[in-house]
Amino acid sequence: MVVLQFILNTVLAVLATLAGNLLGGGVRSLLTGQQVQTIQFHYQSEGGREIKNIPVVTKFYPGLLFALIGRPRWVFTFIGGLLTGALVDDRFEHALWRWIDKLVLSKGEALQE
Repeated sequence: MVVLQFILNTVLAVLATLAGNLLGGGVRSLLTGQQVQTIQFHYQSEGGREIKNIPVVTKFYPGLLFALIGRPRWVFTFIGGLLTGALVDDRFEHALWRWIDKLVLSKGEALQE
């Protein structure tokens, strides 16, 4: 029973974070008029490599960390997702992927050649 409760609470926290990110991105779009990438992130490197992922490092993980504040955890992760979706710009995710591309992915191509 404890394991089932743990799994249910974890799934609720993840879904609440994603919903908060989606809603926060919508609020950001309404206020700024900019198109905001909320759930799926697209990045194209200088070498033409295209990366599509969920912006977990800059929006999802910070929202999920709000679960440490208190209980019920899903409420705090929703608030965290809402805040990160509304306040964190996509340029941080772009900067992160540029850094990863330059540091890691480019070296992997050099090793293959």
